[in-house]
Amino acid sequence: MCGRTACTLAPDDVPRACGFRDRQGKRRQPRWKDGDGGKYFPSHNVCPQSRTPVMVCSSHFGGEAQTEDRTLAAMQWGLVPSWFKGDPHGFGYKTNNARSEGMMTKGFFKGPLQKGQRCVVLADGYFEWQTGKDGKKQPYFIYFPQSKEEKLEGDSKGEAEDDSGAWQGRRLLTMAGIFDRWTPPEGGDPLYTYTVITVDAAPATAWIHHRMPAILNGEEAVRDWLEYGRVPLDKAVELIRPQECLTFHPVSTAVNNSRNKAPECVEPIVLGQEKPTASSKMMSAWLQKVKSAKLEGTDEKKPSPAPKPGKLSSGSAGLMSSWLKRGAEDKGGNNTSPNKKTKTT
Repeated sequence: MCGRTACTLAPDDVPRACGFRDRQGKRRQPRWKDGDGGKYFPSHNVCPQSRTPVMVCSSHFGGEAQTEDRTLAAMQWGLVPSWFKGDPHGFGYKTNNARSEGMMTKGFFKGPLQKGQRCVVLADGYFEWQTGKDGKKQPYFIYFPQSKEEKLEGDSKGEAEDDSGAWQGRRLLTMAGIFDRWTPPEGGDPLYTYTVITVDAAPATAWIHHRMPAILNGEEAVRDWLEYGRVPLDKAVELIRPQECLTFHPVSTAVNNSRNKAPECVEPIVLGQEKPTASSKMMSAWLQKVKSAKLEGTDEKKPSPAPKPGKLSSGSAGLMSSWLKRGAEDKGGNNTSPNKKTKTT
């Protein structure tokens, strides 16, 4: 499966990272759809229902079916089919992945595929959890090997492109996806959503998890998946298979919390030597505070320190005197102390 990714490039850098050469050898870049770059927010920890960069053939937004032009759109992760009736909020959690074995028969995915609604989901990489013999889960970050030092923060042409205009920063992971367009029954802006196609994991990553995204490795694979007017569906699905082109490293369990968007989520760690993160320290402090509050609120009180020999506090002395008096009354069986004379008349 694929239930968490990272995508940290700035909106202006995504088109440059997706640059390609057309069949005439001309270098080109996709463009954002209708200002969608402003709807995408970079994150080191992306979960379903987030908007992330997705690349499609421009014909889906008014271009010709045979065009090589590409468009970037900030689509919501978790496919909502066009025919869905009701509130789409949260529906996508059920459809963030599409198993390749059933995507040609399930209504959620069959319709969009037959309409050519194929897309490329872009990310730095994705996360997967390995379950150990003790039941504990260790997260890994999985991505394309990077040929040069990553330049995730560079935003100038001199830092991220060479003299020919080719992108020199991080190579984005390109995953095969399916998208659809849902329109509110009462009218309004359409909602574009997508799902990531998954396959059986390749041997290189199967020990981490038995499933993996369908990876489109190389420009030719990306082109053939996108250009539905040139490559029919029965040929395009041949691209959907396990790939051995990925690398990975273990990361902090800080990524387990989907609210944690910090860089620590993707940073490599040495297993067994994970240092407490800022978020884990904060959680520990919070748990300790809750524990202390519970102790203060319980009926069980801590015992008072024993008084020093030969000295009683006023409260302790009063309690002792009362106890001795009560004991004497119980022993005598009446209200008269044995040491006190009886008054006669």
